[in-house]
Amino acid sequence: MQKIFIMMFLIIIFFLYADILSADIDFEINTKNISIYDTIVINIKDNFNAKNNYDYTLINVKGYFKCTDGIVKEVDGFYIKDYQVSETGEILETGNGKFQIRFTPDRVGKWNYKIKVFAGKKELTETKFNVFYCRKDNKNKGFIKISKKDDLFMEFDNKESFYAIGLNLCWSTGNVLNDYERWLTELKENGCNFIRLWMANWFVGVEWIESGIGNYEKRQKQAFLLDKILDMCKEKGIYVMLCLVPHGEFSTTTNSNWEQNPYNLKNDGLLKEPSEFFTDAVAIQAFKNRLQYIIARWGYSPNIFSWEIFNEVEWTDNYNSEIVTNWHKDIISYIKKLDVNKHLISTSFANPNMDEKIWNLKDINFTQTHFYGVKDGRELYELSKEKIEKYKKPHIIGEFGIEATDNFIKDNLDPEGISLLTSIWVGAFTLSFGSPMPWYWDNYIDEKKLFKIFKPLSDFVKDIRFQDEDLIELTDKKVYFKKSDDKSPGEIIFYSKSVWEKPKKNKFIINANGEMIDSNLFNGFLFGDVHQDMKNPPVFVFKNVRLAKFIVKINKVSAKNKLVINLNGQNILEKNFYAEDYSDKKFFKEWNIYQANMSEEISIDLPAGDNEVMLDNVEGDWVQIEYIKITDFLDPAIAPVFVSGLQSNDSAYIYIKHRDYSWKNTSPIEIKDAYIEINNLNEGRYLYFIINPENGERIMEGEKLTINGKIKMDLPIFNKSIAVKIKNTAKKKEKRKK
Repeated sequence: MQKIFIMMFLIIIFFLYADILSADIDFEINTKNISIYDTIVINIKDNFNAKNNYDYTLINVKGYFKCTDGIVKEVDGFYIKDYQVSETGEILETGNGKFQIRFTPDRVGKWNYKIKVFAGKKELTETKFNVFYCRKDNKNKGFIKISKKDDLFMEFDNKESFYAIGLNLCWSTGNVLNDYERWLTELKENGCNFIRLWMANWFVGVEWIESGIGNYEKRQKQAFLLDKILDMCKEKGIYVMLCLVPHGEFSTTTNSNWEQNPYNLKNDGLLKEPSEFFTDAVAIQAFKNRLQYIIARWGYSPNIFSWEIFNEVEWTDNYNSEIVTNWHKDIISYIKKLDVNKHLISTSFANPNMDEKIWNLKDINFTQTHFYGVKDGRELYELSKEKIEKYKKPHIIGEFGIEATDNFIKDNLDPEGISLLTSIWVGAFTLSFGSPMPWYWDNYIDEKKLFKIFKPLSDFVKDIRFQDEDLIELTDKKVYFKKSDDKSPGEIIFYSKSVWEKPKKNKFIINANGEMIDSNLFNGFLFGDVHQDMKNPPVFVFKNVRLAKFIVKINKVSAKNKLVINLNGQNILEKNFYAEDYSDKKFFKEWNIYQANMSEEISIDLPAGDNEVMLDNVEGDWVQIEYIKITDFLDPAIAPVFVSGLQSNDSAYIYIKHRDYSWKNTSPIEIKDAYIEINNLNEGRYLYFIINPENGERIMEGEKLTINGKIKMDLPIFNKSIAVKIKNTAKKKEKRKK
């Protein structure tokens, strides 16, 4: 019986490979005038007649490249169908397909290369070693890596700084090439250098229902589009975080595409349930084949900043942290094995607090945060600080917006992009490796012509070598009034982050400067008795030196609830919130309850002194807290601003925003006769300038001398925001000498 089985197996293997020719390889290569980090393309003329040219277990054309240091780089080839764009914009298939190898030399000098062809593990044929020469070219910067000088920031292979400024340009549902030409041109003209792109099934994904698993023949048009987009990015100096798997492909509940997924058993696929994608050995191997194709075709590109393995992976069905972490470990190991150019690797979550196990993986190179519900950008500041401090890795805000839906666009809530402006500036000076990346690129930023918002920030940071300056968080983030006799004590306000989970923390200490420790963990959901397993009522501990008010704003309610405010161990206020009583309500049949949007502040009086306030929901479902506010808290000598800044011993980069300036309040009361102190500076003479972040206009500029390591800088009158830059003139002279 065993002999019969072996014979049948050999017959199958014979027929699989019988048509693959074992002959010399006929190929073309462009090796004239090759510079370092240029791309070499080898076109193999032979078609080896494999049953599936995209299946690496059947056919693999490989390139071997050896420089004078003796290191051999092994690069997979891939099968490609040729397309061209007609004069009318149509994408037309031309000619027959072919195998191709793409390689980017990273060293100057003589290179030897040869090609081998494999059927399975069997080598069919190979060429002799050939030679090309790679010359130096200072224009090509190379690939982006984590800096060895400061591992929170990025740099190119040539040690030039890379600071990411850009946005999500994840897909186009219109004329793809026209859209990307327009968008990328706008980005270049406004100083941007970074986008996020999805290999979505409705966009440039190479594997979907019409192709089946492991055969990308019917998705070659999509692959051609990605080729063209990356060509545009190279031309315009734009770098791409390429997301490999959108969550909806393996979700039945969130943006689901599971019904059309080729991995679905209903489509002659492999999996009964989406969650099996992370455990089924055959599915994992099929996905690795897709990865092998992606890396073979696009891994050559320095304009690929990183591989983002999954978008918001916790939206997949029955998310299991341990299982998905192990899957990530396996997939990352496979990517590293194939990617000779060592592109950075990350993933992403919708929940800003997820997932420690994955973020702590050694080979996840950087973390990112997605957050919706932005008021004025301060939320992004806190989230960024928390991620950087916790994981000690580079970080970026990968998605943000006023809302998770586009209702704010339909309601015309922020037509001028104020939330966009304040968010990118606030987030730019948090020790993140780039500014926050907004969503809604097509129906908001493009539609309302908001690309120009990026230009002042890009101009402001373009001469900063983030990785070289030993930057830390600004040591004094207060702005002071010169005279405070006529000033009133300032209020403080803390916006929540509404995340559907048990709050990770319930005790929040507010210091004398009006800062809440771990404010990013203040969860807006105040759960009632229906959710006993989710309850963790927040407690706020602070000392107010004057009589004040503690104010809570509720903006959404589900079913019936009773809110209790407890002050120093005594219940001071109880209030019922019934969703059915509000005009903006909606009935949900599946739960037999009403939910309502609303806007209501409730308050209690605070005595002067040490206070502790607890908020609890003692009945019902949940209410959503938008913010808490404490009046008459801040020293009248301190201006009502929010400050985000970085400094070294020889420089400082500071964004100062009026506390009340946001898309909801576009023209607060002016702040005048104010100043800021910058401490811990080396003695010397400093150049400074102050700009208006809306248009980049210089408002003030000049020179300042340090006094005992400190610069006191008067600020211009403002009611929105300003940005301050100072640099030691001695350092500028030192750089010129070099």
